[in-house]
Amino acid sequence: MGELHKFLFEGLPVRGMLVRLREDWRELLVRRAGAEGRAFAPEVRTLVGEMAAAAVLMQANIKFNGALVLQIFGDGPVKLAVAEAQPDLGFRATAKVVGEVAAEYLPLKAAEVLTSSDGNIDYSAFSKRPIEIYSVKKNGLKCRYKMYPAKLITEAGEVEVCYSYVPESVGIDEELDFAEGKITPRILAYGTAAEYCLVNCLHEEAWVWDKRYKDSLFGALRAGRAVHIPARRWL
Repeated sequence: MGELHKFLFEGLPVRGMLVRLREDWRELLVRRAGAEGRAFAPEVRTLVGEMAAAAVLMQANIKFNGALVLQIFGDGPVKLAVAEAQPDLGFRATAKVVGEVAAEYLPLKAAEVLTSSDGNIDYSAFSKRPIEIYSVKKNGLKCRYKMYPAKLITEAGEVEVCYSYVPESVGIDEELDFAEGKITPRILAYGTAAEYCLVNCLHEEAWVWDKRYKDSLFGALRAGRAVHIPARRWL
């Protein structure tokens, strides 16, 4: 688990615990990354780590003979995050992120020309919601840039920006916009099953489906086969 230290201030009604996750946390990240070397994005990794530490602290404090589970739901990039701590303080955690496949495994890329008078370009000015900026060019030459939470700062004037983006939500009869064509309906079904189980607090089942999802995803990326994803009538 790492380290768990209890402390008490003499003469004061104050006590607490300090937890530090080490080997188990690194192992969790390695498993999440898998053979492709991809783990959570930094912001998501921080969130999941804090939830795992909080779950361990609560479990150690209340001494509950069963699994303690923390869940959060959101309408932003992180749709769902879960952390579970056992009586022996073993833990596991995961998160579901909007556009996870496109953001971490098969990035969707776009390029467009944007104009600003001072070099500040709000992300709302992009035709698609950007995840990562690959390059910014002005008159065909690369120029410096920096990404901020709400905007991109670069040279003033007209620039061409190449970036990856979050795919739009699609209906059940619409095509999935994965240019690489490697994600099959079966793989997406595994991911859907994992998310359904997490939302409905079926945690054991969720871990099983999530492992199938990740293993199948890594296998598809290594295989290098082009597979077209038809309309999602298979759901």
